[in-house]
Amino acid sequence: MRSSPPNPVIRRHLLWEYEWESIYFSRLATVVIERVIERGDPAEWQEIVNYYGVGKILSVAEKSTRISPRDKNFTRIYLPFFCFFPRGGGGGVALLRGGVPGQRAARRGGGGGGPRGGARAPSRPRVGVDPPRFC
Repeated sequence: MRSSPPNPVIRRHLLWEYEWESIYFSRLATVVIERVIERGDPAEWQEIVNYYGVGKILSVAEKSTRISPRDKNFTRIYLPFFCFFPRGGGGGVALLRGGVPGQRAARRGGGGGGPRGGARAPSRPRVGVDPPRFC
């Protein structure tokens, strides 16, 4: 017997016209995703990513006639980076440069990083920082 995933935790007033106890989030996927894109906070974005997945959210945003072009563009830009940023902060700069989280950007030209041109020791992961979330 397969159990259904827990419902996403979002504010009730986003779906004010529906009776909260009788909402089927799987059937109302388009409405829920549109409302969170328009009015949701980052925690609600994470809830819908966990429940519906990135592909479904991007698909609904692309096909929706109710979401403004500005919100559609924001979703296309924000959602991929939202999933890769570490919870503890940092690490996002490497992604913006096309790198891997936690990996330093390579220098152009030769030489190491020290004052005498020696090779740099490999960087160690920072302690106390959660690993990146991959959606």
